[in-house]
Amino acid sequence: MGRDVFITLRVPNPTVEKAEAKILLETLESIPRSFDAAKLIYKDNISPIFEVILPMTASPQCFDRIYRYYCDFVVGKQNKPFKKGDITIAEWIGKFKPERINVIPLFVCGKNKLE
Repeated sequence: MGRDVFITLRVPNPTVEKAEAKILLETLESIPRSFDAAKLIYKDNISPIFEVILPMTASPQCFDRIYRYYCDFVVGKQNKPFKKGDITIAEWIGKFKPERINVIPLFVCGKNKLE
């Protein structure tokens, strides 16, 4: 997994799937851990998960929010210290990779467009 076989996750769309919305955050948080597991197996920087599918996408903002959440909050937190003068999260537990993911939108078109 990660070399010849990759995983593309279908994540819940928080705009539409309110009851499953927080699963999106848990899923995005799991991507760096999958990277770490593949690195242990292959001894190489291979990411088995580097993209997610967002169903029922009604606007560009829907998938841009996911991309930005991953980059800014999942990976972005690694550069923050616990407090002023302390070590960063990356220094404590290691770097978060991949640094970016692809978000594949499945658009809603026509009369059934979601608001």
